[in-house]
Amino acid sequence: MVRTFALAAAFAALVGSAAAVADDKPTADKLVGTWKLTKSEEPPPPGASATIDFTKDGKMALKFEGLGKAIDIPGTWKLDGDKLKVTMKGPDGKEKEETMTVTKLSDKELVTKDEKGKTDEFE
Repeated sequence: MVRTFALAAAFAALVGSAAAVADDKPTADKLVGTWKLTKSEEPPPPGASATIDFTKDGKMALKFEGLGKAIDIPGTWKLDGDKLKVTMKGPDGKEKEETMTVTKLSDKELVTKDEKGKTDEFE
């Protein structure tokens, strides 16, 4: 369970690190929706998938599916410029807060970089 939370936190960190595309700055409207992890320096185990849902009201849900299990980790998010701050509760009930940089955000692509420089790509 701890490993799963660590993967979820890493995923969230990567998701939150998206930056502007061309002349556009990241906007909350572009971020809202469901994003599927397509490439990561810390991918889920083989056969598993990860998605993150951002809602207009600042809530989010990180979902891992595979290996016969489904894990849903709720949280909150806030986008300030190209900085995405996410807060989630782990299985131990403690909140984890992370801020990522959005390096690319379009209608079809989200790329984030966490504080350690690790990148995640979503579509």
